[in-house]
Amino acid sequence: MASSNDDIMELNILDDCLLSDESEADIIKDLAEQGIEFSTLLESVCNPLRIPANALPVDRKKWMVTDPRTGRRRPPLLFEFLLLLLQNPDYQSFASFKDRSKGVFEIHEPEEVANLWQQVKNRQSEQDMTYDKLARAARWYYEKGLMVKTNTKYTFQFSAKLLQDIAAGQHNDTVCMDQL
Repeated sequence: MASSNDDIMELNILDDCLLSDESEADIIKDLAEQGIEFSTLLESVCNPLRIPANALPVDRKKWMVTDPRTGRRRPPLLFEFLLLLLQNPDYQSFASFKDRSKGVFEIHEPEEVANLWQQVKNRQSEQDMTYDKLARAARWYYEKGLMVKTNTKYTFQFSAKLLQDIAAGQHNDTVCMDQL
């Protein structure tokens, strides 16, 4: 594993190379002679480090919903979590509406959404939550009438009935559980 000083040295070398009058082929050759892979170095410069969702502490209390039947606070169901995620401006880079009026939304960071769902749900398991598992669970809502099938990867749609219930305010901060 490279030390921080090695990383700084590599970035300084890259800066020197990019500022020089050498051709790109010469720069790559020079870096290769020094044991530095240009593509790896360039990627680290062009793509700043992203902090994964599971690295940030999640306040599960902020994600709790009130069950209309019991009046008790509880962790959200998956479709409730997706609604809350879409409403939270802090997570716009994770998912956003493509067409709010039709309930169509796209997940931009599928693995990050899955990690966040695992934390919000407080899912204790040997295996991590993945996007594939999350999407498989979301497909169960097709039969329940809460979501509608879309034919685009990473794109989902809430049903018109669910959107009407939300608009009518038939719930506090979640949807009616009677639909389940």
